[in-house]
Amino acid sequence: MQVKLGAISLSAALLAVFSGSAMADEGLKVEPGQWDTTVEVNMKMNMHGQETALPPQTQTRSECVTEDDAAFTPDELSDETCSVSNVQETSSTLAFDISCNQGGATVNGDMSFERGADGKSVSGVFKMAGGQTGVQMDISGKISGKRVGTCS
Repeated sequence: MQVKLGAISLSAALLAVFSGSAMADEGLKVEPGQWDTTVEVNMKMNMHGQETALPPQTQTRSECVTEDDAAFTPDELSDETCSVSNVQETSSTLAFDISCNQGGATVNGDMSFERGADGKSVSGVFKMAGGQTGVQMDISGKISGKRVGTCS
């Protein structure tokens, strides 16, 4: 159950990042305005030799992205439990590796994102794998977001 909560937390973090929590002057920039963002997460677990696929989880969020919030850097996902490395960035793409350690579980993976040429859409994929003694998991998913208008 603790592992499932980790996937939900990851989804929530990714939603927050791409719905306007970033405050960097560099990184993957989007056009400010009202954004709809969806994160789809798939997870398979192997608990003591028994493999289980959990039902896919989809979370959608609509939020106003201000000028101050319109850029994302991987540092937004770094905290006391997660770190990022191998950051590769262009004006419209961002890719990096991520490693998280929480409650004795270690999960490593990679994420990549692409912004549409007009700055009004973003898409991305992520893959993570790891676990703790007796429990291994594979998490994958995709993120999509689009600007749907001006903020109300």
